[in-house]
Amino acid sequence: MNILIYSKDAGGAEILSSWIKHKKIKNFHAILEGPAVKVYKSKFKKIEIKKKSINVKNYDKFLFSTSFPPSFELDLLKNFKDKNKKTIAFLDHWVNYDKRFKKNNINFLPDQIIVADGLAFKIAKKKFKQTKIIREKNYFLIEKKSKLKKIKKTKKYILILSSPKYNSLKNFSKQKSLKQNKIHMKYIIKKILQHKEKFVSNKILIRLHPSEKKVNFSWIPKKIKRYELKFSTNSLESDLAGAEVVFGTNSMAFIFADLMNKKIYNVLHKRQNTIPIKKIKNIS
Repeated sequence: MNILIYSKDAGGAEILSSWIKHKKIKNFHAILEGPAVKVYKSKFKKIEIKKKSINVKNYDKFLFSTSFPPSFELDLLKNFKDKNKKTIAFLDHWVNYDKRFKKNNINFLPDQIIVADGLAFKIAKKKFKQTKIIREKNYFLIEKKSKLKKIKKTKKYILILSSPKYNSLKNFSKQKSLKQNKIHMKYIIKKILQHKEKFVSNKILIRLHPSEKKVNFSWIPKKIKRYELKFSTNSLESDLAGAEVVFGTNSMAFIFADLMNKKIYNVLHKRQNTIPIKKIKNIS
């Protein structure tokens, strides 16, 4: 059976690639964009990456992780559905489910949706009543747990997990979204300063989201009051291991921070908490 894979966003790429690796699926080709390229190349020594101009007739099945805002995967999904080929989507989060399958106000749903935890299963069942929802193990999380147990933990700095902010999906504007990112990053730093008496660290380490590698953060000063600010160049595991506390907004990396027993501050800033962790501290 010939299988085509598509991934773009890092979170979904991690979930799907680990699932493929665990299931020992070998006969597949992949269309990869953005952070997903690095994710797949780290797990598969030999992977055939195809261009977007592929012939759907050469494949029997289409597996994809979702993006937000949705990307080329919905075009591929439509093509596979038109040819009556089997389609399976993998969800890696707990928000914007319906928007991940909508383009130009048209819904594109796969034959099956695979989720990796009970809450995601419950949400997906409620959202997609006509689609088969399957719960599988989160093989990516299982891999991470094993690695995190071996890492020595310290308390060197306050870690900010940055995440992209979109002005809206319907009227998406890169310029407006970059402006929102700047406003939100300033707000997180403001909250750190408001809670500074609780922390010993005098350094702030900012870890960019994989989709923010080309975002201009030159406006951030090298020092704010007692804090020295730096950007991370290390792995997520390394950054979390050295953190006294972790700040961010509904970041998937909070899951791993929690596994490492790190204190988590979820800076919501007019948002709702979407991360199912009991020990998370939500601040507005």
